[in-house]
Amino acid sequence: MVNWLAYVFLTPLFLTLVFEGIISYLVGYRDMFTQKRIALSNLLTNVPINVLHFLLIKYIPVFKDELSNYYVLIIVLEALVILAEWKLFAKLLRIESRTALIFSFILNISSYLIGICLLAIFRG
Repeated sequence: MVNWLAYVFLTPLFLTLVFEGIISYLVGYRDMFTQKRIALSNLLTNVPINVLHFLLIKYIPVFKDELSNYYVLIIVLEALVILAEWKLFAKLLRIESRTALIFSFILNISSYLIGICLLAIFRG
């Protein structure tokens, strides 16, 4: 049971924290104040979105059986995370709303693409 939970929820959270921490550092958000708030934002969005993703795939067959529906689901869930983190970044990092939206978009798209690449590498 613990292995399953780690795989489904903790691994994506850990990888997101690492990737988005590195990416935010590379784009100039280097101080601990900012890094902690980025991590907090990820804690607030990553687990709920992964739980929602898991439940939708498990209990609504159309998302599991139809590949095109699955991709639509992923796009919608990623968009929800971008929007939620946009508001969180604007508030927690005390940055302009437009900057927060761009930052959220960059972080989430980058970490998602890195995750896809890693899945391709490790799953063969």
